[in-house]
Amino acid sequence: MAIQSTAPIYVAYDTYVGTDAVGGVIPTFEAIGRQTGDIVAVLLEGKSPAALQLPRVLQGEPLVDWRQVRR
Repeated sequence: MAIQSTAPIYVAYDTYVGTDAVGGVIPTFEAIGRQTGDIVAVLLEGKSPAALQLPRVLQGEPLVDWRQVRR
């Protein structure tokens, strides 16, 4: 995919970094799982789903493949 492109390719998931994509600001699957676990724990404690204050967007961290940045 990215190896044939003349423009840098940015991705939404950390599993694509290392497959010729440059990278991006990416929430990791670990962070997604952690947040999901926190939500489930609150629900299991008996809090109403309507009372949850969920973030609109899961914050990501910058992640790049330096080999592609140099390319």
